[in-house]
Amino acid sequence: MQCFRNTAFMIAENIKMDNNMKKFIVGAAALTAAISIQSCNKDDGYSYDIIYPNALVTIKPDGDSFYIQLDDNTVIHPTNIENFSFKEETRAFANFDFPAKPWTSEFEVYAHWIRPTLTKMTDERKGSAEEDKAEFGETPVELVKGWTVCEDGYLSLQFRAAWSRYGNIKHRVSLITGTDPEDPYLVEFRHDDCGDIPEVVADGYVSFRLSSLPDTRGETVKLKVRYLSNMGMKTVEFDYKTRPGDGAGE
Repeated sequence: MQCFRNTAFMIAENIKMDNNMKKFIVGAAALTAAISIQSCNKDDGYSYDIIYPNALVTIKPDGDSFYIQLDDNTVIHPTNIENFSFKEETRAFANFDFPAKPWTSEFEVYAHWIRPTLTKMTDERKGSAEEDKAEFGETPVELVKGWTVCEDGYLSLQFRAAWSRYGNIKHRVSLITGTDPEDPYLVEFRHDDCGDIPEVVADGYVSFRLSSLPDTRGETVKLKVRYLSNMGMKTVEFDYKTRPGDGAGE
C-alpha cells in the first residue's frame, strides 16, 4: 500500500484531465453508483483529511460479496458499505479510517469513499518500432513516485504529462510486453496524447494487471519498466512476484 497526499487527482480510461478539486470531490461522492456507503454520524465536523486518498487498493468481488486487498498480505473489510455492484476486479483509490498499528493480516475499516481508477491489461508489441508507435503512441511522459507501486499482481503508475487546459482530448496509456525476447520482465510504458495541445502539466493514474507475464514460481524478480521521458529513454525497476493464480506459462 502507498499512502500519500496528492493535490492533482486525475483518473481516466483514455485519460481526461481533471485538475479541478471540486470536480474530484463530486466524483468521489458520486461513487454511490457503484458502492453505497452509509455515512453514519461518525463525525459531525468536516475534515480536509478525507478529501484526499490515503490508500490504493484492489477491490475483489467474491460471489455476492467482496473484499479489499490493501497490499500483498493484508485484507480489509469496510464496515459501512451497504451495496456492492462491481462485477470485475479493479484497482481503486480510497480514504479509510484505519485502526492503530500494528495491523493484523485482516481487519475492519470505516470507508469515507472509494473511487475506482483506470485498470487495464497489458498489450503485446505489434512488431516493428513504427507499428508500435502507430498503435501505442510515443509522447514523452514522466513517472512520479507518489502512487507508483508494484503489488498484488499490478503495476500502478502515477505519471506526469502535458495536457490541454480544459482536458477535452483523451490520452491513452499502455504497458507493452514482449519488448525483449531474452527478458520477459522488461516492459514498456507508452503514452499517447492523441494530438492534445500541451498547455498545462498534470498527473494521471493507471494500474496494469501483470497476469500475462511468466510465472515467477514464488521467486521475486526485477520488473524493468522502460519509458520515453522528456530527457530521453529511462528505465525503472520494481520487485515483482507473481500473484497466486496468475502467471502465463513459459
